Amino acid sequence: MPKHDDKNTDQFQFYFTNYLLESLFYSYLEVDQVHFWTKSSDVPDTSPIQLTTSGLNMFFPGMEAYYGPNLPVDIEYKLEDLENFKCRGADSSMSFDGDLGVKFWVNFPNKTSDMAVDIMLEQLLVNFTGLVINGNQVDLIVREVTLNKIEITSSTFGDVNLSLLTKLLN
Repeated sequence: MPKHDDKNTDQFQFYFTNYLLESLFYSYLEVDQVHFWTKSSDVPDTSPIQLTTSGLNMFFPGMEAYYGPNLPVDIEYKLEDLENFKCRGADSSMSFDGDLGVKFWVNFPNKTSDMAVDIMLEQLLVNFTGLVINGNQVDLIVREVTLNKIEITSSTFGDVNLSLLTKLLN
């Protein structure tokens, strides 16, 4: 469906549909992954929440007792699905739904680690107003994030309290 905006003076114009973007995202996730980490060392000492077994124990009661105090915890994120891409001219915003896997890894002094908690954030709606491309890094200007469902896949130290987990995510 070619489209040309005669009011726009740009020589090259590109028209894309939500279907095209969803197809591109789906195809990309079939051959590669969107995977990133928050390391315990990334959190400044001045932060009210530290990524340690003691610092996260208020959200995951039993973590400190199971693993011991003040062990560093890294968080791994993996985008599992991306769909429902929408562009809205009325407020110049875009949005998409995604499923995000989140794992909390406890690191031991002997350089080994253990996955303490594995959760899936399902139908995570991200509403954003723009993209900033800086070299090979893409940043979203996020306006709103909402979550439909949290699934606890596993926990090594007992049941996870969903209301406490929601506070951590907020």
